Amino acid sequence: MNFSNKLKLRALKTTRMQRLETFAFALEKKLTTKTTHRMDVLEIIKDQIISVKEKTDTFIKNVDLEKWNISPEILETNMNWQIGHIILANYLHGIASISGVNEKVNERINMQNFKKFYGPNSTPNMFVDEKPKNEELLKLYEFIFELIRLEISSCWQRRLTMT
Repeated sequence: MNFSNKLKLRALKTTRMQRLETFAFALEKKLTTKTTHRMDVLEIIKDQIISVKEKTDTFIKNVDLEKWNISPEILETNMNWQIGHIILANYLHGIASISGVNEKVNERINMQNFKKFYGPNSTPNMFVDEKPKNEELLKLYEFIFELIRLEISSCWQRRLTMT
């Protein structure tokens, strides 16, 4: 990537981060009233992400990795597809939409393939031999949530320096 493109990417990331912080500030003002304590929107978002991860972790623990590729007869889905879809959605909505393309993710995940395997119009029975193995998918799931946690911490630090 040449220097000009790096500058454009940095400006785009900054703009996205500013929009998120502006949204968080506006939402926080809306949530704050005379009769309630001041609620911090980033804390709410962080708590929601942690809650979702804990619930998903519980579900993951209850299904053996060996059974992740089995689809029930009444539903065209399986754990491999669901976890892959969560990884993709969390990357697109929790990382890329806020701070842009993430190089750490690009080093570990071929996003074009991931979209093909787990994105819109995909099904659990497509590209079965090309998809990541269940063990690798579980590692990627943890990796993406760690990046989201770091992204939120980064937003929090920038916000503290703004006030």
